[in-house]
Amino acid sequence: EVRRATTVEEKKDNLREAFLIALSQHGSDTSKRMLFIEYSLDDPDLISYCVAVTPNSQGENIFTLEEEKALSVFYHGDYEALPAVRDELIAYAKENNMETKGICRHVYLEGPPQHRDPSKFITQVLVLLK
Repeated sequence: EVRRATTVEEKKDNLREAFLIALSQHGSDTSKRMLFIEYSLDDPDLISYCVAVTPNSQGENIFTLEEEKALSVFYHGDYEALPAVRDELIAYAKENNMETKGICRHVYLEGPPQHRDPSKFITQVLVLLK
């Protein structure tokens, strides 16, 4: 599902809602990275909220993602710092003449369900490459 969000709280609420809808309609595939968001670097507030669902699920919002090349880092800490982490990846790509696709993903590996302390959150931040 694609929605506009400007704050971390809005993004968390939207992802939680997308997860609950996907779970109720399709179940979840715990063998995959469960939750992530994806957005264009040109409009980072227009976000696709993504949930791994059971294999063979079908529907309007069901997509199979292809393997992609990316710059990636595993960030430990509060979600508020993720834009700065993304910007560091973009700067690294530019410095090393790597052309990006203009898309970023945040894969949520550990967060509020596992930890109360935001310093223990783990997010994989990826900038997709051409």
